[in-house]
Amino acid sequence: MKTAILLLVLAAWLLGSCSSPLEDADKQDLSALEVPVEQLPPIPAGRRASEQIDSELTGSQYFSKTTNANVGGNELELFSTAQSPSWGIWKLNGGTDALKEVQLLLDISAGNHAYVAVADYSTGRWSFSGPHESGVTIPLEDASHRSVNGDTYIAVLAAGGSQLNVVRLIMSVDRTGWQVVTVDARSGTGRESSILEVDGKPAIAYRRAKGGPDYDLLFAYSDTELGIDPDDWEYTVVHDGAAAGASISTAIIAGHPAIAYHESSAGELIYVRSTDALGRTESNWQDRVVVDTDGEVGREASMAVINGNPAIAYYDFSNDSLKYARSSTELGDQSGDWTTVRTVDSTSPTGRYPVLATVNGNPAIAYQDTEGNSINYKRSLGPNGSGPADWNSTAMVDASLNPIGAVGLLVADGNPAVFHTDFMTRSLHYIRSSTQDGTDSEEWSDDVFLEGDFNVNIHLSATLVNGNPAVAYTDFDNSRLMYRRSADSAGTGNGQAGWPRDTVYEASGNIQELDLAVVAGRPVISFTDAGDTYLKYAVLLD
Repeated sequence: MKTAILLLVLAAWLLGSCSSPLEDADKQDLSALEVPVEQLPPIPAGRRASEQIDSELTGSQYFSKTTNANVGGNELELFSTAQSPSWGIWKLNGGTDALKEVQLLLDISAGNHAYVAVADYSTGRWSFSGPHESGVTIPLEDASHRSVNGDTYIAVLAAGGSQLNVVRLIMSVDRTGWQVVTVDARSGTGRESSILEVDGKPAIAYRRAKGGPDYDLLFAYSDTELGIDPDDWEYTVVHDGAAAGASISTAIIAGHPAIAYHESSAGELIYVRSTDALGRTESNWQDRVVVDTDGEVGREASMAVINGNPAIAYYDFSNDSLKYARSSTELGDQSGDWTTVRTVDSTSPTGRYPVLATVNGNPAIAYQDTEGNSINYKRSLGPNGSGPADWNSTAMVDASLNPIGAVGLLVADGNPAVFHTDFMTRSLHYIRSSTQDGTDSEEWSDDVFLEGDFNVNIHLSATLVNGNPAVAYTDFDNSRLMYRRSADSAGTGNGQAGWPRDTVYEASGNIQELDLAVVAGRPVISFTDAGDTYLKYAVLLD
């Protein structure tokens, strides 16, 4: 009975018209408590569970407290007497994400207890629980526990002579949509990045400018599956050279991360595979192999595993042609592994922005033919692509427009498909072959006009996301990073309407080179915002 009376007194005290800390702190919220709070929409059919994200405060980061509550290090110490309760109030903000729960870490010795109260905006009162003899987790609801300013208030009270320490409050929310984090906040980072999954977590190879023409090749890795906190990320140096790290492409080769890149000071194509499965130290990246050094080679490299071995398609700047190299071994970590290099297309100028993939068991390359103002596609006659006559056949994917910039190639519902941008209209196109091989130009007639509402920039990247084709690209007019994923596995079912559009990020400058991949089942994008020149990472929680 005494406890009930005490709680009534405390409730009146905390919500009293003259002395309520909550009312003084947030009068706008309290004045609107009678207004119904908008409910969250129901979960769409097929939606995967959203991700629980935590934000926390230490006990010392209180919003308000009584005079008999003292800070001790990172904790708030509550000292009550029989006549004077002691309390602290904390203000947490979960942003626009759905509230889930708050966990209170309390240090309570034997014989003491705590009461916990949550500001309930549906009733205009504190909602109490207790007495508690240890830490406690309190469920939260948007409708009741979020103020009109988006804040959630938690109070911890000691009464009747109890003493305790508030150590930490951890609020969990269900976060959905695109989350963007800065991975490397040093100026001049992130150009030509390539992203991949390493041990179930995201990792990114990228370059960092050192001044003038010099830059380094770096490898960033997340300690978590999501990588949505800047503290999740660390990096190591792969190649500290005069001009290392252009035209970067990554792949997992025999279980270890590997990088193909252009070393511009020597004009070489270089391949390096980490000596362990994580690649988190500089010593892991010392076994570099020169794949091709015949002129200025290795630009715009695209690496993939072809018939079990690493292979690279790349642009030969010296001869304006397209080349292809495949290792004779599974690892490719010896110079003698890369003795077979083929010129795939020498009808100069050609071979820009190649993308290498396996199509119906054989290697295939989509690329830009500058001479013919077309997007071309070649599929090797053999499974390795190393034979002298393997690349003799050429299909013209699109010759009606003026292609510019990056090209995307993937296999959609069994058939090859290509993404490209048109220079004259700055529009984005998706074209899928009607056959599994795509070796005849007439097979490339199924064109989906994906984007024409604004100028699409030259940067794009494509992959399969949960079995359906997807593409990331840039809105040049509005400096936005965009994403579309087809509603069907072929990508041709309902034209443009079958490709819902998301805005991933609104940049302060133009979006520079980007890469789209799938990590732990989620689409992820690495890119650079020219406004701050930092490496950024985006992941879709949906």
